[in-house]
Amino acid sequence: MAQEKQHKKIDGVKIGAIIILILSALVFVFFGFGSDVYSSILNRSKNNLVFGSFEGKAIEYKPGTDYFTRIQSVAQQFQNAGYKMDTQTEYSVFRQAFIQTIQDRLYTNDVKKSGYLVTDEQVNRVLVQSGLFMDSEGKFSQKAYSNTDASQIASLRTAISDDLYFNRYTADLLGSDETLDGKALYGLKNATKEAEFIAKMGSEKHSFTLASFNTQDFPMEEAVAYGKENAQKFVRYDLSVITVDEKADADHLYKQLTSNEITFEDAVSEKSAGYYAETDGKVSSPYYYQLANTIANEEDIQKVTELASGNYSPVIETNRGYSIFRADGSSQAADFTNEDTKTLVKSYLSTNEAGYIENYYMDKAEAFIADARVNGFENACAKFGLEAVEVPAFPLNYGNADFIANNPSDVTALTGLYLNENALQQLFTPGVNQISKPFVLSGYVSVAQCTGIQTENVETDSFASLVADSDDTAAQSTMLRSKKVEDNFTNVFFDYMLSAATAN
Repeated sequence: MAQEKQHKKIDGVKIGAIIILILSALVFVFFGFGSDVYSSILNRSKNNLVFGSFEGKAIEYKPGTDYFTRIQSVAQQFQNAGYKMDTQTEYSVFRQAFIQTIQDRLYTNDVKKSGYLVTDEQVNRVLVQSGLFMDSEGKFSQKAYSNTDASQIASLRTAISDDLYFNRYTADLLGSDETLDGKALYGLKNATKEAEFIAKMGSEKHSFTLASFNTQDFPMEEAVAYGKENAQKFVRYDLSVITVDEKADADHLYKQLTSNEITFEDAVSEKSAGYYAETDGKVSSPYYYQLANTIANEEDIQKVTELASGNYSPVIETNRGYSIFRADGSSQAADFTNEDTKTLVKSYLSTNEAGYIENYYMDKAEAFIADARVNGFENACAKFGLEAVEVPAFPLNYGNADFIANNPSDVTALTGLYLNENALQQLFTPGVNQISKPFVLSGYVSVAQCTGIQTENVETDSFASLVADSDDTAAQSTMLRSKKVEDNFTNVFFDYMLSAATAN
């Protein structure tokens, strides 16, 4: 878990936001520091692999490309964070570098198109501030600068220039740490009261005791009772079927069958598309409810279910093409003492009539609530055979917004809570010691008792950076959905990189 959180922290770094951090990566790239970290992954394959493209220009795994350079830089960041270069980390390195390469190109190109120019003076200022060329007194050394290989200096200046273009984009659109008279100099401006309001949205937290009915535990005797009340749905029919895509073809085939120009068996092997059938033409879903889901028009169902043995149905429109059914024998009523039939009915309910099961447990939950109000929540749990689960305090956070604490992820019956408005409403409406109305979520019908409400002091200092990180994540997601981006990363990484690792 600690490693996972740190991965997220590294992924959240806004590359280009702080020049000094960029330069530390540039030192690594151009002067060879930390090469032991990435040598194994950079030499993984001798092929020049293309992971995708942006605006038609390949994002290529090849020395000298912007993608290759980004991999080096990101690998250094992971080394500084103490990561071992296993497969999971290598994937993160390559993926993060891929995204940053697209960002570099997009942001830099857009700023250049705007007419903004990075001057030599800006690049010089960054070089002086970087500390790369210092004398023994800690001052910038022109001699050290002049004695450095000219190609390295040129590459370094180009990289700094590109990062300054990148920074201009991120600062203007996403903000930066630069301030003037205590106020943000760049990016979207937020009113102080607005920041306080949003930051305080997560200050009130509720804790609960939760009791849940698992709908998978629906009693078999209840399923049997449903089956007996709806016996027609579970009648089994002995049928074969031929299906073709076009009605004209089905009409022609029907004439051939009824005039004995072709046998049904030959039509199955030579003409049928095989939908709804086994290889021999036998209907693969022979129960009434399955046929009703297959046949497009309700009025055509009886044309199939009332066929006498050996007879053909007319051409029937099905959900996938046009079909001709043949009755091979008599129908068979459901035997609700048979275990397979019981299982079939319960499976049908779970798949097609989930609301029926949920209503059963909603009634149970209402009975539970009535008992809990008289005898106490935990006593009711004992009576109904339910576990009382303690849920630590958390705030109302529909959608799991990044700047509010997330909904609990370790309570199975609350899985997906952050996307269920009704469940959140039922949970957060009751006061302390009050019991919620029952709610349906993730295959459970649950009831909760509020055990406490606490209000925490919220610091707004970090709010701006949280919003900026959220904006940056949204910008990345939007960018990757662009038609300008071709993203073949996952396939290339697993097809070539991992196979190369195995070969080595």
